Amino acid sequence: MKIISQIDPQISKRYLRRMKYKLNLLSEKFKDLISTTFYLTIEGYRNKEYVLKTVFNVKGAPLVVTSKGSSLDALIENNLKSAHRLLVKHKDY
Repeated sequence: MKIISQIDPQISKRYLRRMKYKLNLLSEKFKDLISTTFYLTIEGYRNKEYVLKTVFNVKGAPLVVTSKGSSLDALIENNLKSAHRLLVKHKDY
């Protein structure tokens, strides 16, 4: 599976590594993933809110999961739980 990432330059690279690690774990479980693209951006000036958008390219239409939050650790975990749930629904048996 190919992983493409676009993150805001103000965000630490450790979140990029964590996200790639978690996506590799997902790709081992779901073999029908072709590629994954994720965008991690910051919204707001005083009250920073992070936005994580993950696009999974699978057979058929791409699956999109979007999450917002103030904590990056919780945001990544919630986004990947939602992605796992969505991929299980989409999985062809």
